[in-house]
Amino acid sequence: VSTGKASAGPLLETPMRTLLLCYVYYCVIRTHMLFGRSLWTVTWEIYHNFPTMRRMLLRNKRSSSASFTSAASSSANLSTGSLKEKDKEASPPSKDNHKQKLYLKQSPRHVSTLARNLSGSVESNRDIRRQIVLLVPLAVIVLLNIIMLVGQTICEDGQGSVKPECAELIFFEPTGRVNRNTRFVLFLAMVQWLQAWTGIFPNWHISLTRQDNVWSRVASCLVIFLLVPASLLRLSVWFVKPAGIGVVQFFVGMRHHLLDTLLVIGWSVWLLVASGSIATAGALKSSGFRENFVRDESEWRHLCTLFKYTLFLWQALHFIRGCVHLGPAHAQNDLIAITLLYPMLLCLIWTVVFIAVVITRLS
Repeated sequence: VSTGKASAGPLLETPMRTLLLCYVYYCVIRTHMLFGRSLWTVTWEIYHNFPTMRRMLLRNKRSSSASFTSAASSSANLSTGSLKEKDKEASPPSKDNHKQKLYLKQSPRHVSTLARNLSGSVESNRDIRRQIVLLVPLAVIVLLNIIMLVGQTICEDGQGSVKPECAELIFFEPTGRVNRNTRFVLFLAMVQWLQAWTGIFPNWHISLTRQDNVWSRVASCLVIFLLVPASLLRLSVWFVKPAGIGVVQFFVGMRHHLLDTLLVIGWSVWLLVASGSIATAGALKSSGFRENFVRDESEWRHLCTLFKYTLFLWQALHFIRGCVHLGPAHAQNDLIAITLLYPMLLCLIWTVVFIAVVITRLS
């Protein structure tokens, strides 16, 4: 009993510290609950082939036009009905009768114009949400890769380890297991998005070459002459001679983890620029994007199945590569880390996308 009183004494002597400590515990529990809810939502979306993203990519012209047509007709009926009631209640002078008749003739036209304006604003909002779906995930991947690059550059001591002041930042230890698997998860997310992006825009190369935008042409030349050969060379070395934990490899005087991060950043930035160029109204038609493709259940299921099996394929290749060169125990530990990091990345991307959509609705 005395021990309990002694331990409770400091907490009672500093009530503000006690309240802050309880608030910290509450925030930790609340964060875990939000993460669990986000993980449940993402799992449900994956299982049902991303129905929310599918709705964001579509415009639903029929429903919007029908709703605005009914709204226009109902408002026109209300306006004409109210004016007719006023005619019955009182008999104004002839000039007033003439003005009322003129307004009765023009009011449906004003209502239809208002309905068209509202319909155009709704369509523009849907175009904005479609751009959010296409651009925000890539922006999150680019931002995370830049954070990894800056953190590795600041915390690395030049020999693959971290400086003493960054010892607790295990994400920025270039040759550590967490950093290696985090970089692989970011690469995997970029490859999955590239596969889905080419499925949604099958004629993306035609759309980029037809544009007068200088940035799209520069991005295309950059991919052809720089990213493709460098990525193929680095990927072949990654398969044949993996670095492992605590090992630093050099390519053209550059450490391998820096080269990997720069390549993923390059591909993500190219996808971001290309998506921004294609998402415009004029380039969207020439890119091969079809709303019927998104509406068709079988084609959309096929695209989502490829998205899912891209994850399984690269996980299998990573596991086989680790078993052959580094041993089964090393490969299994990497696989466990990947299965923990990948859902966290998906939850982060999903949360940021929905925050952006909510902000557009509020505006």
